[in-house]
Amino acid sequence: MFRLVFNDAAIQSGPIGQQIRLQAREFFSHLVGDEPSVEDRIRAAAAVGTIRLSLEQPGVEPSVHRARIVNRAMLLMED
Repeated sequence: MFRLVFNDAAIQSGPIGQQIRLQAREFFSHLVGDEPSVEDRIRAAAAVGTIRLSLEQPGVEPSVHRARIVNRAMLLMED
């Protein structure tokens, strides 16, 4: 669902898009804390990107591959 909304320009420019961006910023802040270092922000971006791009791969079923995707993202956060 997120991918459909994220890629729709009409939604992105409206109130729903604004709400999604706010939630994304809050989620990212939750990952990196109040005063993140550059390294912390890079780790969080890599982890979120891993999740997002993994879900876009052909044949990836979230219900089947969830644990592997989350584990890989967590490794990036701990690096």
